[in-house]
Amino acid sequence: MDATPARARQQQRVEELCAASIRALTGQRELHFRGRRLHRGHQALPLFAAHLQTSLADDDFASFRGAADAMALRLLHCDAQAHLELMPGDAVERMVFELLEQLRVEALLPRVYLGMRRNLAHRFAQWSNAFVRAGLAESARGILLFTLAQAVRSRLTGEPVPEAADDLIETTRGMLAGVIGPDLIGISVVRY
Repeated sequence: MDATPARARQQQRVEELCAASIRALTGQRELHFRGRRLHRGHQALPLFAAHLQTSLADDDFASFRGAADAMALRLLHCDAQAHLELMPGDAVERMVFELLEQLRVEALLPRVYLGMRRNLAHRFAQWSNAFVRAGLAESARGILLFTLAQAVRSRLTGEPVPEAADDLIETTRGMLAGVIGPDLIGISVVRY
């Protein structure tokens, strides 16, 4: 028996549930997924940060819920025009810019939303584990990006760096502290 149609139906159902959640949180009725990508009407929305990219083969439903909650927060708290104007031209700089903006909007979630907080933390942990398993933290650029993501998220949310990542990033975090330490200490959630 071919599992492909069953997998496609499962993907469609997950996307329908996540889109319904995003619509409910944002009040934007025209949001839906098509081709695993969020659309507003006929327009595909930006892909946002890497930790929001999910896979039915690798992720559980809680990861999809976390990504959906994060997308809703992005739509609610990001000024898309200002974001576009400030976006750097270099691909790596753009990736970091997207990551930092996504972490900023996720940190805006009020503490009383415990379920959403759990979803966001779960999705980030799943992404972190997959990043390490894939060997992406083994390159100089990879460990730098991973460390930046862990440190900034921890600083913005007040949640500790996951224990599994703490030892891995220790050396790079120390190096980063000399470069961005004062900025990281002074970082706060900023709305624009």
